[in-house]
Amino acid sequence: MTRDNRRQVLSDLYGKLDREVACSVLADDFFMHEAGRDEKIYGRDDFMSMVYGSVLPAIPDFQWCAATTNELDRDGFVVVTVQARGHHTGVPFSLPGLPAIEPSGRHFSLPEQALMVRVVDGLVKEIKVFPVRGAGPLGMYVALGGELPLDPAKALAQDPSVSMPLP
Repeated sequence: MTRDNRRQVLSDLYGKLDREVACSVLADDFFMHEAGRDEKIYGRDDFMSMVYGSVLPAIPDFQWCAATTNELDRDGFVVVTVQARGHHTGVPFSLPGLPAIEPSGRHFSLPEQALMVRVVDGLVKEIKVFPVRGAGPLGMYVALGGELPLDPAKALAQDPSVSMPLP
């Protein structure tokens, strides 16, 4: 795969935020996980549900500002830095195990987060997320006015999908 092809795949995934385009660039066996965590694996359906079933309906102008040098490391990964932002003007924003947040029009811009993305044969095969305080779905939830439980570990034990990273 050439650099230009890989750059186009990454641009399609992070730039267009279109369900059909995402389906066309995510491998059937795509998976995402957080580095340094218990290696909870999120599949293609989890990713699609989070982005297109939860985030975009609540935040219609949601954007990932993504940047990469497009340089491969020895394991075939490309480092991509993303920053999520938008306005909560759609439906209530909800995450599994947490109360929904009513639309407020509130704007958010989360901290930058580094991802390692593996593109194989023109498809995104794997995303490894490096956790950053204030980023990801829980960071977005708090930025929109949500309050996390006093004991996040207990909440995560009840519903581990709450910690799902946002690429």
